[in-house]
Amino acid sequence: MNVKGTGTVYFDKHHGKWFAKVPIGKTKSGLTAYKRKSASTKREAQLLRSALIVERDKEGVRKPASTLRIFATQHLQTEARLELKRRTLTDYTYNLERYVYPVFENTLLTSITSQDLSAFFSELRGKYSASVVNQVRTVMSRIFESALTHRIISDNPVRRTKAHRKGVGDKSKSKQPWNLEECRSGLEASLGTSVETWLHLAVFTGMRMSEILGLMWGDIDLKTGVLQVRRTLVEPQKQKGVNRRDVLEFSTPKTKRSERTLSIGEPLIQALHRQQEWQRVAKENVGVNWIDTGLVITTKSGSPMYASNQGAQFRRFLKSEGLRSINPHSLRHSFAINSLSLGIDLASISRALGHASLQITLDIYARDSNNLQDAATEGLAKWFGANQ
Repeated sequence: MNVKGTGTVYFDKHHGKWFAKVPIGKTKSGLTAYKRKSASTKREAQLLRSALIVERDKEGVRKPASTLRIFATQHLQTEARLELKRRTLTDYTYNLERYVYPVFENTLLTSITSQDLSAFFSELRGKYSASVVNQVRTVMSRIFESALTHRIISDNPVRRTKAHRKGVGDKSKSKQPWNLEECRSGLEASLGTSVETWLHLAVFTGMRMSEILGLMWGDIDLKTGVLQVRRTLVEPQKQKGVNRRDVLEFSTPKTKRSERTLSIGEPLIQALHRQQEWQRVAKENVGVNWIDTGLVITTKSGSPMYASNQGAQFRRFLKSEGLRSINPHSLRHSFAINSLSLGIDLASISRALGHASLQITLDIYARDSNNLQDAATEGLAKWFGANQ
């Protein structure tokens, strides 16, 4: 296939560099694909353009060049589909569609540099949180890692970029966790409400929302006080043209360590007994229309509970009871921080939370752990000072 065109030389103010750009073929969508390289001066860029033309004409282009979108779509529909959970694939696709493709959609995979990516991530950081940027960085790293495996590129440029840290002024979805007294008030107020069992599980186990909604009676031994986390129930993210109400997905927990066995105490055991009685009455009320899912948290007909509905019920509960607003995930932080305040070691808390490693727990709760250590050392200093 003969490719015509001598390309161009231009100065990119954003990067502060000269670039040589030469057409090398067509993408599957019929758009022109380019190969480009940066240079410090205009003269160097002109020489680079000549070299790129020679290289192109010498090697020829036997097939349409692979743009980022073409390769990413192929990877997610083949290899990644066998390796990742459906929810993760959905999240990856969403991040690519919303953040990456508007910038790099028709850019050749082989022409994207670490400088391009660093500039892209920095610009993204100016609009979105560090968490969003790092999620985008993760999916892009996976795409380039696959291209590296297939020898389409010689290295993964994402590796030479840095993850972004949360800034002081960043907004956070998580709110200040409830302290022990707030947890007590919340549990007492929840008795007999639609959030009672869910709230008891969240406060006493630190389980993720998806883990609680996927919990089945077969996972619990109320006589011995043992609960096993074996699955999650996930509500897909909203996507254009897709009704997320059509599908609820049972899946394995987030990581291998998320599959765990927990010991539960009497307050939670009693709450679970009350939930069994509530389901028995609900089943009598709906009769043959009862849906026997075996789940602990259900609707009045026995069907699975959507996370969005459970969250809405919790918000209404907080408002009606005059309790401090907190989102469901922050209850997981409440479990961790309150456990720390009671002197429980970080390794035990990490296992209970099902974190993939102790380092993750340290990264999240290091400040709270250090604050408690400071309180301990200050307490000792005051005690010795008062008894000299």
